[in-house]
Amino acid sequence: MLDEAGAKRGADGVRLKLTLDYSPSGDNVPETADYVKQALAAIGHQATSATGQPDYLRRRLGEYDFDLNIYSASNIADP
Repeated sequence: MLDEAGAKRGADGVRLKLTLDYSPSGDNVPETADYVKQALAAIGHQATSATGQPDYLRRRLGEYDFDLNIYSASNIADP
């Protein structure tokens, strides 16, 4: 369907390159990011990520330089 819509793969097999950033908090957030990258790769999208808290905060909150973001939040203090 993506080919039919005009989003064809390039010579390198990549259809779209994007940035997937994630909050470096929580044990399952990096695992979720890895899964999303694999799922996107299956349809020809190449996702890269910045690493570490300073990069995440700079890109997401300072420069708004990201395409996708995974952020984990919970209400653990609520009785």
